[in-house]
Amino acid sequence: MVRILVDTSSDFEPEELRQRNLEYIPMPIQFGEESLRDVEELSKDGFYRRLETQYPTTAQPSPAEFAAHFQAAKEAGDELVAIVMSSALSGTYQGACLAKEDVGYDKVYVVDSLHVTTGARVMTDYALSLRAQGRGGQEIAEAVRALRPRVKLYAAMNTLEYLYRGGRLSKTAASLGTLANIKPQIHISDEGKVVITGKSIGQKRAIDMLVERVEKAKLDPAFPLYSIYANDPKGRDMMFEALRAKGYEIAEKNSNNLGPTIGAHIGPGATGIVFVTAE
Repeated sequence: MVRILVDTSSDFEPEELRQRNLEYIPMPIQFGEESLRDVEELSKDGFYRRLETQYPTTAQPSPAEFAAHFQAAKEAGDELVAIVMSSALSGTYQGACLAKEDVGYDKVYVVDSLHVTTGARVMTDYALSLRAQGRGGQEIAEAVRALRPRVKLYAAMNTLEYLYRGGRLSKTAASLGTLANIKPQIHISDEGKVVITGKSIGQKRAIDMLVERVEKAKLDPAFPLYSIYANDPKGRDMMFEALRAKGYEIAEKNSNNLGPTIGAHIGPGATGIVFVTAE
């Protein structure tokens, strides 16, 4: 049996985790002195309600949490593929690697997604499809790593303040988001970092720029388009309309609301697109 483990930055809903037989590591979200576990103690709705009055921070899970899953797989004689958030944005990957060393089990395969949220979700969906085909853990991990550079995420932001306060952008870069009606565009680079790719005046132009990213890309037809949004679906709905006008569709099941782990660094109102390019 091949187990697949994710951290909650991949933004699967609790019911999806159960239905897809995914193991998960809850990421800690802190509001002041209070620490809450993503998914288990803090829902997406609850997070955004608190975000209206409090600024959150995030922490990485302990290696011991990973070790518990790895040890369980070892005792059962199972393989385990762990797909975790970008090592350029969190120490989660390093913690998982330490846990693997402590457990001493070579049938655990830790994959640095070099992505966050739906970028990691695309890789997880792919891993699940390979598991359903009867592929082994090592083969799944290698295939996910091969897919990784073809997964692209672009987003239009309402503000860069959360990225700056979370240490993911410099103050100079974040100042772009303070200009009136300017919508910064970000991208997850091949190195797994958040980079600013442009700016637009107004939400409509921001959405048009996201659609242009899709039009210019050579898409892999084996993978669907995904959308992401942060609590407010208005921008997502505008993007759906703009995509349909160009002959593209996104299924409702592939539209994902950002959860607490990533929402803490993005803030409300962002809209994004995720796709896979052809080889």
